[in-house]
Amino acid sequence: MNGQGPTEIPSEKLTLEIIPQPDADQSEIDRFALTLNGYEAAGSFAACAEIAQVKREKTLTELRIALFFRQRARRFVDFDDVALQTELDEEHELVRQI
Repeated sequence: MNGQGPTEIPSEKLTLEIIPQPDADQSEIDRFALTLNGYEAAGSFAACAEIAQVKREKTLTELRIALFFRQRARRFVDFDDVALQTELDEEHELVRQI
């Protein structure tokens, strides 16, 4: 990592050591989520949001885009406690799928 945040890691360079466990501390999952710029990988904010919100099987990169989008949304949206827990659960599930 550099002073700007996590270093970007292409999906083809991921190793099991880099991917956090699904029950990892949220800060570890947040750092991992930022190892892919979902906006760039998807091509736009709108495409990133669509990938994150559509319920279907996803490729590894799409799972990472969805994780990135959820992490960014959580940072910028004021969720109530129930919605926040739902978001965190979804992020942990995405890590499990990755």
